[in-house]
Amino acid sequence: MINTNKVQHSLTLLGNLYLDVYKTEDGTYYLSQTETASIVCKSMRSVQYFLKKQTEHEAPKRLIIDRHGTRGGAAFIKAIPLPLALSYWEAQAKRGNEIAIEVLADYKTNQ
Repeated sequence: MINTNKVQHSLTLLGNLYLDVYKTEDGTYYLSQTETASIVCKSMRSVQYFLKKQTEHEAPKRLIIDRHGTRGGAAFIKAIPLPLALSYWEAQAKRGNEIAIEVLADYKTNQ
């Protein structure tokens, strides 16, 4: 079952990188699976494969993005919590992904 939550959408700076993040009412930050992968120049399938290999992880949530009265109403996105995105980037860094190594270094520097 996919959980559904209403979220606020924003851009957050991580080092020199802007992250397209979603914040739930409880203050938890999420990234879309596509965003998580594209940050390190990978496809969303790479994230999905990573998630399948994990034994203990939170299932992607179906987030409702409020478009503030624009045409088309609300949008939906499957997203993962920031700590899980960081785990994915760590796995990519271990595989030698230079961009993932940079992203993690920026995260640790600016935490």
